[in-house]
Order: sequence, then C-alpha cells, then structure tokens
Amino acid sequence: MVSAGNKAIANITASAALAGATDVKSALAQWSTINTELAANNANKAAGRLQLDTAITAEAPLVRRWGIRRRAVLSAIEIAGDGSAELVLASRGRRSTSGCSRSTRTCPEGRPRTRPGWR
Repeated sequence: MVSAGNKAIANITASAALAGATDVKSALAQWSTINTELAANNANKAAGRLQLDTAITAEAPLVRRWGIRRRAVLSAIEIAGDGSAELVLASRGRRSTSGCSRSTRTCPEGRPRTRPGWR
C-alpha cells in the first residue's frame, strides 16, 4: 500500500494540472501524511514482530534456568536448615507441618493420628 501510495503521490505531484486544483492539492497533502504514518506503522510492526520472536526464542531457556535456580535455592535452604521441616516449609510460604511430628507420628489433640502416605 505504502509503495503504491508513494508512486501515485509522486505522479500526481509531478502533474502540471495540479497547480490549478487546490482541492486536489489539499486532499493529496492529507493522503501523503497518512501514507507516511502508515509507513511508520509498518516499520513499528516489523520491529515489534522481531522483538516478539526474540522474546519467544529466549523464553524456554529462561524458564529452565528459573526452575534450576529455584531448586538450587530450596536445596540451599534445606542444607542450611539441616533438614528442619519448619525452616523448609517457612521458605515455601507454609506455616508448619500441620502440627504433627513425622518422626514420632504423634499429633496434638483433635488431629488425626495418621496421615495419607504414612505407613
């Protein structure tokens, strides 16, 4: 569209008959402005597509690295806490192990004595 517009605008501008046609000059000036804006918009779309393609390509490795780093932090927390369930759960945003001790299988009053997965 822009190329066709540029060609037509150039041909009309070069015409000798344009000198006496003020309405045509006015309309041509407006069309030329819009044609220039469309060309800029097309350039922006091309740049945006390139940025999107670049971001999509970079996403998978970044997601993998994010997961690796997350696991490394959780591992470091477990090592620093020396296996403390409270510290590990607190780092994951949980409050406690639901009040039950896994090592002794004892629970406070009102809690079930067994949990799913315990034998």
